[in-house]
Amino acid sequence: RYIETTQKITDIKTELEREEAELEEDKSDLESEQAALEELISQKEIQIKTYQTDINNKEEAVKEYEAEIAAQNEIIKTLENRIAEERKRLEAENKKLRSYDGGMFTFPCPSYTRISDDFGMRMHPTLHVEKFHNGIDLAAPSGSPILAAYDGDVVGAGYSSSMGNYVMIDHGDSLITIYMHASKLYVSTGQTVSKGQKIAAVGSTGRSTGPHLHFGVRQNGDYVSPWKFLK
Repeated sequence: RYIETTQKITDIKTELEREEAELEEDKSDLESEQAALEELISQKEIQIKTYQTDINNKEEAVKEYEAEIAAQNEIIKTLENRIAEERKRLEAENKKLRSYDGGMFTFPCPSYTRISDDFGMRMHPTLHVEKFHNGIDLAAPSGSPILAAYDGDVVGAGYSSSMGNYVMIDHGDSLITIYMHASKLYVSTGQTVSKGQKIAAVGSTGRSTGPHLHFGVRQNGDYVSPWKFLK
């Protein structure tokens, strides 16, 4: 009986040691799982912070872009107001006013007709959000000639942070064409130009991702599709 009792004690001790070893193994597994979970949580927190930073940066970039566009529109509106005032002055003096005769425009960058971005809503190339594109973009090598789309008077030739070097031509009857991002300007404000005359050279000045001509058309104070007037 003594031997049996001793054997039972030994068996119980062995079983307890086995269970203790299993518990230690389970504890180790749980600690590993806990460490892995904490590492995953830490990684996710970093990802969330990164995403939030990206969102904040994008929101800031969009605000900056919209401020530039507002400034651009202010320049254009100011020039349009000057045109309207000049027309009133000429009318008061019974002088001849420039009038658009309804003819079709010549292509402003005739050697390069590939449209890299069309008129209308599009995914903005740097902001990666939907934005209205108020003209057409013609991809062309820097220095390529930019031509006046139609006869008119240069009412603006200068630089802005968004348009870069630009030319704005009044064709009469509240019809205006705008040529942006030029590397060089060959005309100045107050100059009269003819359809097809070289007025600038393609560039990538202002808010631009590469050499191209941004060609915009405004009618009665609003942007309209250039395709209404192009051949």
